Amino acid sequence: MVRSDEQRSKAYKRKLNGDVIRNRINNERKRMIAEETDYFISAAETERMVKTFLSGTSSLNLVYYIIFAKEIQSVVRTHIAGPTVLEEMEILQNKWITRGLDGTLLDGIKKMIVPNYMPPPYFLMDISLLDGASILA
Repeated sequence: MVRSDEQRSKAYKRKLNGDVIRNRINNERKRMIAEETDYFISAAETERMVKTFLSGTSSLNLVYYIIFAKEIQSVVRTHIAGPTVLEEMEILQNKWITRGLDGTLLDGIKKMIVPNYMPPPYFLMDISLLDGASILA
């Protein structure tokens, strides 16, 4: 059954009740604070690791390397493991290389965050196998 726009508006107005929102936040407050505290500890440690790793390089791009590191952590948290993680990390690295960051430094950051990082095996075809093959046949 499709709800009418009036029903949706009434439900939305009920949801915006201050008491409902206050109660929801009060019920979730401890969990929310614990989750954010864990994230802040992780974020601070990541920033320290990246700053230490990049000591001696230009500080102008430092924030972008930190953002890259946090994006890598997000991918690892989201996808757990497997080829998807590796491919997503490669996509992020290519994005930041295109924006002007150094690929070898990005590799180093990936290895700090994911110590057993291995680049995804891409399909490489031996072109000599096509010699004499009729493509249109």
